Amino acid sequence: MRFPLTLLCVPLIVHFYVSAFYMGWHLPDPLWTLHAKNHLVRAMFGGAGLAAVGLALVFIPFRRGEVWAWWALVVVGFFAIGGFWLSYAIAEFAEPTEEKKAILVNGLSLLSYSLGLAFGWRALKKTHAVG
Repeated sequence: MRFPLTLLCVPLIVHFYVSAFYMGWHLPDPLWTLHAKNHLVRAMFGGAGLAAVGLALVFIPFRRGEVWAWWALVVVGFFAIGGFWLSYAIAEFAEPTEEKKAILVNGLSLLSYSLGLAFGWRALKKTHAVG
């Protein structure tokens, strides 16, 4: 079960770091309105919190083999990783930028998280009578 745990944790740790710290470089930008900064702080706080909940799910109930935690991690991944791709599709594709690093990191996060869920489900099937 260690391999799926690692595959799930790495993207969640990256998401936590990006949400809690990296996105903050926009805060001192004088071109951003206070209203935009309000939404940024909400996104930072919510993203970091979602990643923290995901990490808690991985290390406590999922590690113990609780099936419901796998489904909760599917939801966490949908909002944490899917949220990037949805926002990118809405904003960035309309106004292309040089965000190749963000695409690479989030693409690898999506791959790692998806594989972690797949291998995790397989591990759960071995220990439980899961369909």
